[in-house]
Amino acid sequence: MELTAEDFDSLSNTQMQWKGYEWEKQADRFTSSPNFDFKWAYWFDSYTALLFARIFLSGKEAAFQHFYDEGTEQYVLITNYSIEYAGV
Repeated sequence: MELTAEDFDSLSNTQMQWKGYEWEKQADRFTSSPNFDFKWAYWFDSYTALLFARIFLSGKEAAFQHFYDEGTEQYVLITNYSIEYAGV
């Protein structure tokens, strides 16, 4: 199975910067201890979407961590991978 960057982008319903946004203050809402040095966070409504995102990032050899966010009741994946769009 081949996933594109656009596929990865459409899997999550929320994306935002992670590092430098004081997520440490909310660490207890995550089911695992997050690495606060990762730059980006992606939230997913389903485990299936998270699984596809993990497959995509593994293919890119991008480091990541994932866990459940009890605050949003969604899966979250943190990584340094980001999508770059032409002309942006």
